[in-house]
Amino acid sequence: MRIASVERKVVGMRTLLVPLDGSRLAEQALAYAEVLASRLEAKLLLVRIAELDDRREAYLTARDEEAHHAAGEYVGALAEEVSRRGVPARGVVRCGRAAAWILEEARLRQADLIVMTAHGMGCAGPAACGRVASEVLSRAQVPVLLVPTDPSRAVALLAQRQPRILVPLDGSLAAEEALVVAKALADRLDAELWLSTAYPRQEDVSRRQMALTRIEALSYLAQLRLHLALEGYRARMEVRPGPPAEVIGEVYHHRDAALVVMATHSRIGRDWLPTGSVPSRLIGDGTMPLLLVRPRRFGWTNYLYLPSSDCRLELDGSGRALVWAALRALSQAIPDGEEDARNILRDLERTLLSSEG
Repeated sequence: MRIASVERKVVGMRTLLVPLDGSRLAEQALAYAEVLASRLEAKLLLVRIAELDDRREAYLTARDEEAHHAAGEYVGALAEEVSRRGVPARGVVRCGRAAAWILEEARLRQADLIVMTAHGMGCAGPAACGRVASEVLSRAQVPVLLVPTDPSRAVALLAQRQPRILVPLDGSLAAEEALVVAKALADRLDAELWLSTAYPRQEDVSRRQMALTRIEALSYLAQLRLHLALEGYRARMEVRPGPPAEVIGEVYHHRDAALVVMATHSRIGRDWLPTGSVPSRLIGDGTMPLLLVRPRRFGWTNYLYLPSSDCRLELDGSGRALVWAALRALSQAIPDGEEDARNILRDLERTLLSSEG
């Protein structure tokens, strides 16, 4: 079995693009983006979109020219106000299809992150991702941060000296790509990373199967946490039973996370692991800031899963040390009274000992 190599990647966050349509709802993203840009020492690009249909993009009427001028004054005043508070900002006005111009400005200005509300621009309803946000998510080449319609709690948590970043994982390479962005943010924000995953409730599987999947989930996060510690990051972990979207919401609120960083979809996995529907459910919930990363790799993680008792390990010294460290972390993480989980852990320890003989 192969252990993933420890590699520290630094991703810059120099330019944050904030699309606006003139509505108060769309402006909610600006409050969160301003605090984030201040902490990251980044600049803000405010893009005011005056949306036109395809037939009117070819020519502008006098009324359109007036609207363009008003939009320029609006975004210019916002940029000036933000700059006075210490965050460099500039405003840009574009006329046409909103999603197309947001993506084009992100490309032209080399934006590192798009920050917007899910329900402000082209919104079909409070429980749905807006039309514009949905198109941006599906086509953006940079991460997209969706801010809740009431970001006051998230803004306060982000402003703390050491905020918490929640990273939901499911054992896939796609999901782990979110860690690259999360680590870059942790570097600049001096943040603590919280790793989480879900496993099935007992009514969905047998008692032993539930214990086994819990052990597997714990072992996976324990090893990721160990690698993060070796890289110098503060990381904690939480494993809970239940549907992935429900578990993410519980951990986010219980741990007072300032941000959730996750992949848009994984395309693989077992029926209890997060899939593409999980981000859409969290967006519909609309209570947490979601930084969504489009994965470019698919497949199972290279991080070692602890084997079942009928497997024989073939590990070098460093791999064996890593497994023992994970077993110690697991032993401490299992609550009192979960004898099935402890019995499985003893089987795994015997497997490791036999492989050393």
